[in-house]
Amino acid sequence: MAVSRFKTSTSLTRSKTWIMSGRKRASNDNPNISFDGPYTFQYFGTLMDPENFGLTQIDTESFLFTIEPGTVIDSVIVGGGGSGGRYGSPSDTRGGEGGEVKTGTYTTQSDTYTINVGGGGKGWTEMGPGKDSSAFGITAKGGRENVMTGVGADGTYVPMFARFSTDPYQSNIQGYFGADGGQGKTGGAVGYAGGKGGGGAGAAKENGNPNAYVGIVGTGSGGGGANGGGFANAVGQGGSGIVVLRYWTNLDFIYE
Repeated sequence: MAVSRFKTSTSLTRSKTWIMSGRKRASNDNPNISFDGPYTFQYFGTLMDPENFGLTQIDTESFLFTIEPGTVIDSVIVGGGGSGGRYGSPSDTRGGEGGEVKTGTYTTQSDTYTINVGGGGKGWTEMGPGKDSSAFGITAKGGRENVMTGVGADGTYVPMFARFSTDPYQSNIQGYFGADGGQGKTGGAVGYAGGKGGGGAGAAKENGNPNAYVGIVGTGSGGGGANGGGFANAVGQGGSGIVVLRYWTNLDFIYE
């Protein structure tokens, strides 16, 4: 049996046996793992579903990540977005703040880590802050609720992980995390827009968008504020956070 080192690519056939150097087996059958040239990408949390992008978790999810010590990992860690404000008065219609976005490089010291992914702030008839996300001792804070006025600010652009963030509100633009939600209005047909990266638009008094838009799942974006015209329309829920990792694919390639 011949054994050689090989850098993986997604074009390789299934007839080969792949063993990850580390304790976690990498497989194309795992939907959270993908390969790009010499790198493995792995995400924790929930990516946007284009068929139903209005749903997002509000609780913190925890995952165990196992990897070989000494592995150099690039990461983006995004806290959950805060919800918009309640309906009822102009001061209560602000957009939610996007979750904090932290990027960096970490060299693993252990073989097992806990990764926490923060949920988005509650919406609909409630409001609340986003929850923190954390990995490797680094914490990205969740966004505040009901704090943003006017148009929501754009999120942080992270080109290395661009394909893991899609904003259906802005022509499916990719690569932005942690956008702020837009403020609701007391009149008119359209609330203020959210920022690039999935920030939810605010609601308005008329029928253009009477309910605020949610922050997009997996982007850590803030939800839109409800309208200020005294109508019981929905508060935009904050988008859940996400953690995405990139590390060198170190595999034993075994010829059968």
